[in-house]
Amino acid sequence: MARKYIAFDPKAEVNGYSLLGFFQCLRREEIRPFLDAYGLDELDPDKWYPVQDWLDVLNHVAEERPGQAIFDFVAVGMKVAETTRFPPEFDTLPLTEIFRIGNEDFRTNQHRGGDVGEIVLEVIGPKHVIQKVRTAYPDDFWYGIFYGICRRYLLPGTQFTLYYDEDTPRRDHGGEWTLIHIMWG
Repeated sequence: MARKYIAFDPKAEVNGYSLLGFFQCLRREEIRPFLDAYGLDELDPDKWYPVQDWLDVLNHVAEERPGQAIFDFVAVGMKVAETTRFPPEFDTLPLTEIFRIGNEDFRTNQHRGGDVGEIVLEVIGPKHVIQKVRTAYPDDFWYGIFYGICRRYLLPGTQFTLYYDEDTPRRDHGGEWTLIHIMWG
């Protein structure tokens, strides 16, 4: 199996709680065999797991489910955004602040033990940001997370759009950073 997603640091770990989206997402039945194959069928939310083990599952999904993995990764990302324990004050914060805090949380609370990459928020305007992502995770996983955060924290009925920057090669296509524009009205 080719490994497209490779941890930046072999000592890096991810907490089990952050992986729950894989078990609870809309496409869980399609991807459960991959979890079983890597011994991740009994996830402990309080345990830490090597990031590369998680990435090996994603590599396997990408290889075995061409044309479907994009939907799997977006579904997992959306469920991660839905199930992540954010502080109650998130319900009253502006979306840009939620992204800023969430980006820091990715590095400080969800991962440990080494370089896991980074996410940098660039504010373009009051309702337009770019999430600049440099991690070993698939681009579509991040797309799903950011979509899920918009759905969770924007007021009901608020229209929003996400799209990959067309002028910058994404990480999944060999670029250094993936840029995801997020706009809401």
